Amino acid sequence: MGDSFISGVAGRWQGNGVRETLSGSDILGTDRAVYRCGQLGTNTCKREPKIVYGRSFDNKCLRSYSAQILAADLPVTRRINLACSGADTSNIIATPLKGEPPQSRQLAQVARNYRVKLIVLNVGGNDIGFRDIITTCVKAYLRGTARCKGEKATAFTNGLVRAEANVTLAIDKVREVMNAAGYNRDDYRFVLQSYPSPVPAGAQIRYPEANTYDRYQVGGCPVYNSDADWVRNVVVPKIGDSMEYVADQREVEFLDVRDLFSGHEVCARSAAQATNYDNHLKPQLGNEAEWARFLDGTPFVGQGNVDESVHPNYYGQQALGSCLTALYQYTGDKRNHLCRNVPGKGAEHVVLDQID
Repeated sequence: MGDSFISGVAGRWQGNGVRETLSGSDILGTDRAVYRCGQLGTNTCKREPKIVYGRSFDNKCLRSYSAQILAADLPVTRRINLACSGADTSNIIATPLKGEPPQSRQLAQVARNYRVKLIVLNVGGNDIGFRDIITTCVKAYLRGTARCKGEKATAFTNGLVRAEANVTLAIDKVREVMNAAGYNRDDYRFVLQSYPSPVPAGAQIRYPEANTYDRYQVGGCPVYNSDADWVRNVVVPKIGDSMEYVADQREVEFLDVRDLFSGHEVCARSAAQATNYDNHLKPQLGNEAEWARFLDGTPFVGQGNVDESVHPNYYGQQALGSCLTALYQYTGDKRNHLCRNVPGKGAEHVVLDQID
């Protein structure tokens, strides 16, 4: 349940790659929505986003078949993805979105029809205005104006307070629905999840700040170093700390993934884009790739939907699924968990630590 970070937005892309000629291309093997490709997939592919997003592509909830709940290896008969791109806490509680009932109402039906064992909630980013923060940072870099931290710091702080209260209400609503369906709290596990950082700290961006062309047109990470520092070292951690506080107050489990993409963020020095040696038959491996979608919509990078930008891509979703697998296997009494990747390894290799 939740927003675009858990619904599976950007699951279409396994890594990032840049080609000036996109017609018929599998985009260096990164586009998972291609079919009827030639042997190398360089100029004969057709595209259909529904291969990845199914019917949710029509209303733009964008639930990918690689979304975290589906990527996780869970001993259950069915995994159900209720999350929807653009959702905030109101869409969990009572407000319809994109032609669908509130997610709590959808959960009520699921709870009646199945025995629910696990609920994962990832929401609050849209209450905070995370997308607006990223947009403002991008505009500041491209226009050469003042850093976005100065403009958005107060709005972020206010949004964090608002989100903390709203996420609390969303958790209470989910509990209410489950109680009404006859569940006791120990009948199912309830996990509140934080957000991974899609960008590295400024010093870890592999394109020089002064080289606007490479950082924007090639890397797809057009932000100042200091703004990247702010997002990576302040915004994402503070969101995580806030969500952990809410989880503690409402006595639900907490899965902290703030550092999960470390070394695999967009433009990170220790990761790389796909190359001409990669294609849909032999795509770039996850241990080398970026795990978040770069800024789409630039002249050379315009490949899919701009709304997929800075979201966990296929590899990122696989890593999130690995974290959920590890959490579900944990049977101790600790409620707070921190998931991190293993440097040099792929998305299936994660470590889950218990935190106080």
